[in-house]
Amino acid sequence: RLSTGLYDAPTPAEVFQPLQALTSGAGELTLYAFEQEAIKRFGPRVPLRRIVQDRQQRVEALQRLCQKYRVALPPLPVVKPVLPVSWNELLRREVDLLVDNLRLYNQLLDSGPGHPDADRVLINLRQETLRGHLPKVLEERWV
Repeated sequence: RLSTGLYDAPTPAEVFQPLQALTSGAGELTLYAFEQEAIKRFGPRVPLRRIVQDRQQRVEALQRLCQKYRVALPPLPVVKPVLPVSWNELLRREVDLLVDNLRLYNQLLDSGPGHPDADRVLINLRQETLRGHLPKVLEERWV
């Protein structure tokens, strides 16, 4: 039998952590929408320019996991975030969103073992937020 890389039985969406990391209120799609709108308003400034590029890759990685485990993606919401008026307020809000995102990943990983490859992706994304995105925003915030 040839392997397609897909699992025969779909994984229930309500328990699939990568789907929750993608679509929840503190998930990747929420942050991606916020950061894209921030770039539209303030321009491709550091550190958001790089974070938005990373965010797109994060969304795609989670979508690939959903496809691999045959988890149906719900219709993706059109999110139109309300942005703060000033750049400093925007950075403060970005820090809040990143902290919420870290809490989400901690909660998902603490909820019990999932698929080992999916858990590795979640761990890597959490680390990227903790060691990459959050320090870059904090550094810019207090420069």
